[in-house]
Amino acid sequence: MCVERSCYVAGEEEPDVEPGSRQREFEDASEESYEWADIQGKSTEHSDGIAKASVQESGRYGGRHEFTRSVLPYDLVFLRNPAEHSWSLEERPGWLALRGQPAGLSDIGQTAFIGRRQQQFAAEWSTLLELEAQEDGAEAGLCVRMNERAHYEVGMIRRDGQPLVFARLTVQGQSRLAAEVPVSGSAGRVFLKIAADYQEYGLLYSMDGEAWTRLAAGQAYELSPQAAEGNAFTGVVVGMYAAGNGRELPGFAYFDWFAWQS
Repeated sequence: MCVERSCYVAGEEEPDVEPGSRQREFEDASEESYEWADIQGKSTEHSDGIAKASVQESGRYGGRHEFTRSVLPYDLVFLRNPAEHSWSLEERPGWLALRGQPAGLSDIGQTAFIGRRQQQFAAEWSTLLELEAQEDGAEAGLCVRMNERAHYEVGMIRRDGQPLVFARLTVQGQSRLAAEVPVSGSAGRVFLKIAADYQEYGLLYSMDGEAWTRLAAGQAYELSPQAAEGNAFTGVVVGMYAAGNGRELPGFAYFDWFAWQS
């Protein structure tokens, strides 16, 4: 079956191309999309068009996407097919823009989510979020997700016109607000981080990117295939999301970069 629309190119129509030329285009784009940060060891290697970091004996590696191109890197994935106009790399150049949709992280629907599969037990993922959407109920942040019934997130939400930083844990379909902190004067901008080890996922935030506050933590076992109900073959994905909590929002959530290290 042929699919006419490409989800990788923002704001562009799919042109007529010769066989194999689209693959070469993506390979070139993928190589330029990576800016590896603080990698110890050998220089980066390229395999199958994807830039990969060499891994030392310690197994430490990392990466960072700056969202400076008009295509998404190949290692980032959507949650199902994205809704039209729910994401953009051109709305604010150099930022990933996500528009909150009616479907949230616990719903089976078109959720505004772009993430990367977890590859190591011990790892960190971080971003800088600016929540432009002013409507009450607008939220965005970082999420570590097994499925609709098992996920943890740290982010920002608008309530009574004010931005709040929060941490939420969803286990076996039951969501619990673990922490909530007012951040007046932040202009809707906050640094977010999820830090994982063999036992838990820590949910952290920072106002300056230097001093981090741990809001909550969720047990790693609850996001494992052993604990998951139903299909758990996809594994855990960590990524950026926006939610409208029942409606599509006119404003965006902007992510300046997405970084990871182990």
